[in-house]
Amino acid sequence: MRPTRPGVAGPGGQPVHAGPGRAPQAGQVHPYPPQPAPAHPSPAPVHAGLVAAGGPLPPAPGYPVAAPTYPSAPPVPAALPAPTPGWGAPPSGAAGGTWSTADPSAGLRPGAAYPSASTAAWGGAANLAPWGPPRLAHWGWRVLASIVDDLLVSLPYLVAVAVDVTLAMGSADPLALQRSADGTSPLVLGGLLLTFLAWVWNRGVRQGRTGQSVGKRLLRLRLVKEGTTMPVGTGTALLRDVVHVVDRAFFMLGYLWPLWDAKRQTFSDKIVHTLVLRED
Repeated sequence: MRPTRPGVAGPGGQPVHAGPGRAPQAGQVHPYPPQPAPAHPSPAPVHAGLVAAGGPLPPAPGYPVAAPTYPSAPPVPAALPAPTPGWGAPPSGAAGGTWSTADPSAGLRPGAAYPSASTAAWGGAANLAPWGPPRLAHWGWRVLASIVDDLLVSLPYLVAVAVDVTLAMGSADPLALQRSADGTSPLVLGGLLLTFLAWVWNRGVRQGRTGQSVGKRLLRLRLVKEGTTMPVGTGTALLRDVVHVVDRAFFMLGYLWPLWDAKRQTFSDKIVHTLVLRED
């Protein structure tokens, strides 16, 4: 215990201890008076149902706890107006029927009237009306396309006949020329077979799958199914060519029918429901 000097006191009447080698003087105040010990606060109470160590702390007292909020349902959109059927009605006085299930991607617009066929077969104002109806091919373009196709298909047979006649004229066989004229020589029969295969490929397979034979391709025509504007298929394309026999009846009346028909169809087109269109 450190010695104290009598009669010397610090603040509050506490005695001043004398340090080693130093004695406090009378009336001297201790430079570092003792401080009272701080009071330790009591631990906060643990909220019911929560773990004190590592668990969430309860809200501070005196602050209200906000109620949880949930997102509200999205607003109901207003009723949309009903779509207008088709691509619009044709102008007043338009001639012909209307398209109901035409494909817009093929360049046809449903709701528009067929162009009038009253103008000349090689062109005119009716070829493409200003409101955008399908551009039906004119009679003259169709005739040119048919001529190109007929020449292409007949070419193997014509070449075979020409070669066979040339060989028969220089042959010592007296019956060679007769067989060539009758079309019974092997060379002529081979040319006939090639012509048939060319007809199946050009007018059936090619035209049925793409809508264009070689002649129609050169003149930018396309054979499509009426109502869908899609290719007609090989079977329908061949059937259409066979049904052309009806067009040849009554002085080729069926071939002339597109000159005044609203859809510019031959009899065979009406039977198999096809159209011939002109591409831009």
